[in-house]
Amino acid sequence: MLNFYYWYAGIFSALLFLYNLNWSDMNTKLDSALLIFLIATIIISLLLGIANRRRFIFVKLEDYKKKNSIVLYFIIAFNIINFLYEMQIPLISIMLGSSRYKDFYGIPTLHALIGIFSTFYAAYIFYLFVCFPKRKSLLIEFIILFFMQLLYFNRGGMIIYLFIAGIITFASLRKKIVLKHIFIISIGILIFLFFFGILGNLRSGFKWNDNSFIERIAFFNDKYPTWLPKEYMWAYSYITSPLSNLNHNIVNHVNEINFKNYLSTFIPDFIGRRLYIADANSLKPKLITVNFNAVLGYTSSYLYGGIIGMYMMYIYIFAGSSIILRIVKPIKSYFVPAVAIINLAVVFLFFSNTLSASVFSFPLAFPVIAIILKIYPKYRCYSVSGEKTNALFRYLDKLNMHL
Repeated sequence: MLNFYYWYAGIFSALLFLYNLNWSDMNTKLDSALLIFLIATIIISLLLGIANRRRFIFVKLEDYKKKNSIVLYFIIAFNIINFLYEMQIPLISIMLGSSRYKDFYGIPTLHALIGIFSTFYAAYIFYLFVCFPKRKSLLIEFIILFFMQLLYFNRGGMIIYLFIAGIITFASLRKKIVLKHIFIISIGILIFLFFFGILGNLRSGFKWNDNSFIERIAFFNDKYPTWLPKEYMWAYSYITSPLSNLNHNIVNHVNEINFKNYLSTFIPDFIGRRLYIADANSLKPKLITVNFNAVLGYTSSYLYGGIIGMYMMYIYIFAGSSIILRIVKPIKSYFVPAVAIINLAVVFLFFSNTLSASVFSFPLAFPVIAIILKIYPKYRCYSVSGEKTNALFRYLDKLNMHL
């Protein structure tokens, strides 16, 4: 579950499969260069995942060192000050109809910085809870941090927290996961996506079972199966439209080589905005329809670097991830939370550029800085291991030693 190479191969394989079902007319034929890129990166990621599988063994801590929650108290205090600064709590304001989420800016710089730090701290706290499930106070801390995201009405933040909690939990179970668990998880996902469609209908001003709006704006055709509830049209559109938008730009040759703007696609926006790296008049991606403005994570690298720029971004993502993995590997208490965040950034590449989106990439700066400053707790630990080795794995291990 921690192997981000496997995650990349799995997510983009599923994306290709769903896209080529052609249930929506937005999903036009993929440009050959884009198709080759996706297939090539999927195959390479799968091979890298096999070769590096032993680097992703879940490390379980043995002794409990955390004594207090001073960091949590700091986060709570800051959020209270942040609400006072804006004179509102977003969730309440939105429920009362007096503002929108985008109306909340918070204390300049600190609002983003503390929010990003909270993501890493939430991953760290939940990891400790998985290692020490009898320490219920750890779970309470995580719930409080999640509740803060709810108060900010930050749906993206809540999804991020749930994803991190899920991946750490399942990584710790490892061999205990059986077919029954996979079935239950699959049913849970289907139920969640069904209700996601219902909420989409309601938010658009229609009855819960009136799917005419999404059917119209997402250009669904007669290939959509009659046995599948139309509520799933929402999920299908959100999953495949980012690839549709990237393909639309490539097919129509919408790009301009610009090194400065290309560089900005690799840097968290929290930093990039302050260094004025990106051109204010930078090229914007063309959308098939304004109703779906998400673009695949590689879109910005294509706009300023072409197809070659996409390959360079892929290399940068996994080379950078590998370097971070090596840095945090010796510090066992930070290893699993950091890898969970890397997985988060890799998985959501299908929906956005997670390198430039600070909420996905910048949390990794905190464990690296803490390690450099030697600020970390020391635990005894052991590994939850155990994959059988066959001839193919042994060969890939030898190959990996020379990479």
